[in-house]
Amino acid sequence: MNVVEAIETRMSCRAFRNTPVPEATVNAILETARRSPSGGNLQPWHVHVLTDAPLADFLAIIRSKLPDSPRGEGSEYDIYPPNLWNHTAHGASSAARISTRRST
Repeated sequence: MNVVEAIETRMSCRAFRNTPVPEATVNAILETARRSPSGGNLQPWHVHVLTDAPLADFLAIIRSKLPDSPRGEGSEYDIYPPNLWNHTAHGASSAARISTRRST
């Protein structure tokens, strides 16, 4: 598969079954993910695979925090400079003005 095929066939799934994933599948996913790029080239991940009681305990903790933090708790550190998006927005509007000037 090439990059274009990977992008065109990608999908997001937000509905999950309540059946366990085979350990071999988890290991294959982790092996592939270990080679993937990270935002800002920081490689910040820590992987924990939970099943049974530890998974149930973790889900209970997450559910208890959901009412106060529906979007999560945020991150431990900034991957990109805090003002990056302000410059990006400015650059995009500047590019649009340039494009508009050229077309008239």
